[in-house]
Amino acid sequence: MVEVGANLGSCTLLMAKHGYRIIAFEPVEFSAKLLKKSLTVNIFDSEVILIEAAASKMKATSKIFSEDKNYGLIFKIVTFILFYSFL
Repeated sequence: MVEVGANLGSCTLLMAKHGYRIIAFEPVEFSAKLLKKSLTVNIFDSEVILIEAAASKMKATSKIFSEDKNYGLIFKIVTFILFYSFL
């Protein structure tokens, strides 16, 4: 399975839990870092290949802008990591 724009990996982790092997693309450094941590905590490192880049059919360079502070996201991240670590 290929997931483009994996974000924090809610679909990635769910599919890995059900035995699928996944190639996940996530270009946002912050999100990729948290997804990588979730994969390690949930022991799905071998089921998921995380590519920290955007997916495209052509070679190009682009900048991705995101907010430095998003306090609403912190609760979701902690909940996400704890939820999937107990599945």
